[in-house]
Amino acid sequence: MNDETRMNCEQVADRLTDLMEGDLPEQEQEAALSHLATCDRCEAVLADTQSASDLAREHGRVELNDADRERMLGVLLHQVDHNR
Repeated sequence: MNDETRMNCEQVADRLTDLMEGDLPEQEQEAALSHLATCDRCEAVLADTQSASDLAREHGRVELNDADRERMLGVLLHQVDHNR
């Protein structure tokens, strides 16, 4: 994988929902998965996001506006950083 196809934490976070739903183009999916394989922080964010998604699926879908989505992601990232 070359530098043009690598993703950083911010890029993975921006595509997390699409990744979880299988909506990323193949090259982006491979880059995101490659990053997740080497980044404990992003792996933890993915696990937390999947857990939240599973809860939402069990209890009904929750629609978040962009500001609430960003705030939730910020809280999750803060918790991951705090638990390191």
